[in-house]
Amino acid sequence: MHPCRSKKRGASLVVRTDLDWPTGWEAHLHELDTGQQQKFVSATPSDQATWGSGNVYSTTPPTMKRFYFRALSLFLLLGSLQAYADLAVTISVNSGNCTYPYGNMSANVTGGLPPYDFSWSPGNPSGQGTATISELFPGVYTVTVTDSQGTTVQASGEVMPPGGLNEPQYGQILPGCDNPCGATIQVMESSLGGVPPYSYSVITGGSQNGATTIGGICADGTGITITDAIGCQVSFVAYGTSYPLSPGPLILTAVPACGGQANGSVTVGPNYGQAWYRVHNATFDNVYAFNVGPYTIGGLPAGEYNVGLWDPSDPLGMGTGDGWWVYCTETSTFTVPSLPGPCGSIAGRMYHDADADCVFNGFDIGLPYRVLSIEPGDQYAITDGNGHYQRNLDLGAYTIQQATMPDEVAVCPVSGPASFVLDNATPLDTVDFANLSTVPHDLSVTLNSTSARPGFGTMVWMTVVNHSAFPSGQVDVTLSYDPLLLNPSNAAWSLPALGPYGAVTYSFTANVPADIGLLGTVLNYGVTVTNTISEANTANNTALHDVTITASYDPNDKLGRTSSGASDQYYFLDADDHIDYTVRFQNTGTAAAETVVIRDVIDTDLELTSIEILGASHPFTPSFGEGRELVFTFADIDLPDSTSDLLGSQGFISYRMKPVNTIAAGTLIENTANIYFDFNPPVITEPSVLVAEFSTGSEDRNTQKLRIAPNPASDQLTVWHLTENMIGGNLRVIGVDGRAVVNTPITNDRMVLDLSTFSAGLYVLQVRDIDQRMHHTNFVISR
Repeated sequence: MHPCRSKKRGASLVVRTDLDWPTGWEAHLHELDTGQQQKFVSATPSDQATWGSGNVYSTTPPTMKRFYFRALSLFLLLGSLQAYADLAVTISVNSGNCTYPYGNMSANVTGGLPPYDFSWSPGNPSGQGTATISELFPGVYTVTVTDSQGTTVQASGEVMPPGGLNEPQYGQILPGCDNPCGATIQVMESSLGGVPPYSYSVITGGSQNGATTIGGICADGTGITITDAIGCQVSFVAYGTSYPLSPGPLILTAVPACGGQANGSVTVGPNYGQAWYRVHNATFDNVYAFNVGPYTIGGLPAGEYNVGLWDPSDPLGMGTGDGWWVYCTETSTFTVPSLPGPCGSIAGRMYHDADADCVFNGFDIGLPYRVLSIEPGDQYAITDGNGHYQRNLDLGAYTIQQATMPDEVAVCPVSGPASFVLDNATPLDTVDFANLSTVPHDLSVTLNSTSARPGFGTMVWMTVVNHSAFPSGQVDVTLSYDPLLLNPSNAAWSLPALGPYGAVTYSFTANVPADIGLLGTVLNYGVTVTNTISEANTANNTALHDVTITASYDPNDKLGRTSSGASDQYYFLDADDHIDYTVRFQNTGTAAAETVVIRDVIDTDLELTSIEILGASHPFTPSFGEGRELVFTFADIDLPDSTSDLLGSQGFISYRMKPVNTIAAGTLIENTANIYFDFNPPVITEPSVLVAEFSTGSEDRNTQKLRIAPNPASDQLTVWHLTENMIGGNLRVIGVDGRAVVNTPITNDRMVLDLSTFSAGLYVLQVRDIDQRMHHTNFVISR
């Protein structure tokens, strides 16, 4: 006899035996624990009887019980019966991922009577007929489970698509340089997960050490999608920043390399304190360290170079261990010229030799800003503020001659030029010039100013110079100014003493009233310097200066004023002795200028050795470039921009020169300055033009020949009575600021000028005829 088995169906207990018994036999089921019994009658052999709601026996819940079975009054111990739950199935799902994109499912069966049959759909997945199927693509799968009694149940599960890659972690993040879409990021690919290699929806800069560089990241976000080898993706938005691009080093001077040797040099600035520079080209590459600037880099062969600030610590890890360029800093280019042979140098000092012993010692004093001429080659050198000079030259025989000032006596050499020879044995030579000043005491003063506009501030500079080798007594400076100016600053200054060959500059500021009716008004300034020690020459102790109020102005210009002051257009050969030039500059940028350099090629009609520095708004260093190029360098000037400090953004340099003795009437004396603010392209001034003429009677005669109408004019001006010798000449209209607003050839005896775009004010009409004679008259534009 086999044990009985049962299973739970709802609230019924089914009991079945494996005995074959006759029909009509009855059986009794006894629960030993409680004594309950139940009788059932077999309809057929191996039938099963069911206790349901109409029967006595049930167990709630179904548990393991001990039963015995009685048939035909025979008691047989059958063992234990177990109650079984209804057949049920659940599904557990494992979806794929970016490492393994296929899913799997398992059917978990409870209840029913095993064995179980498993049938999966759709398709014929791997593992069909078993409880677990695998290598499944994303989708819904259904399992049908049938137990040994033929009972079936179904359940479904869904394999989800593989998940995306991880959001990346960034390595180095670099801002853009003056570019809102120029930032760079590094994606650490180990943080992505997935299967390499990876592809990117943007152009990358390559991968190194597991990091991929992506450029072109914008400040407002750049969308990026990364895809791995099996198609998994991640999309994200990267954000960058932008830094202002700093200009590269300022090239102050470049000294030629001579004879094919590496003996050239370059001087760069501004003064950063301790700094490193990298200088390189296709054949040269070196890094230089300095403790203080400006920085002179020597040992350079002739050629073109790039130079930039270098960071040996390379905090951004851009290089390979020996440093990298300072980030967001431009490089500059310079050229070391080549001289066609071995090179030497001449250097020395010009000084006041107090004891006339031809040796610089004791109370001797260097002579500042003195020009020396070198022949052959029409070359020049100029002393610095301490009287030193230096000039590189090719090997050969030369002469060098100083230009002494009036009331100076040459001591050594006594007169004429000094000869020297530079050769392979002595490529460097020194020639000093000792002089003795015969001027006991002499002070001078000069005036310069900014423009004057209604409603804006104006500034005047006064420079006092001691021309003697002896200190002055107490110095008092007094400025007189136009009473219509508002909010004037202090106009009187005192100084205990001014040292030998010393100079001092004072400034005065005031506001021009905001009255458009003041246009054309001339502001008069006068300054006087006195000294407690008597002076033989007091004619230069007073200076006068006129400034015309204008509506607009050019902040960077070059002005020429003759010694007589009789004309702004003419240098009168019979009345003038020299020309005072002033180069005015203003920083109209958006940030302070660290360095200002003025390069001024001197007209050949001016005597280059006659240069006399009259004054400057800021400390400077003079030098000569190639040929007749005069250079003024304002290093570390830190000049504010005009929007933050209108008056402080301005400066000047003033110097005096004499025309050559051979200048003829009709000669144009023309000069243009190039003004460099830091590393920006030069601001090129309008030319300062003076015409050499004789003054006697010429002005009145010439003026009478020109007829104009109407005067005052509005939109047009007609010029009449242009004579035969004027046709083929040139006509110019010059404003009160000295600028030519009209410059045109004369083609007829009558010309009509369009004035519609010109500002109201006073103008000069100037005609140059074919004989180079000048004719002019004045007119007014009224609106």
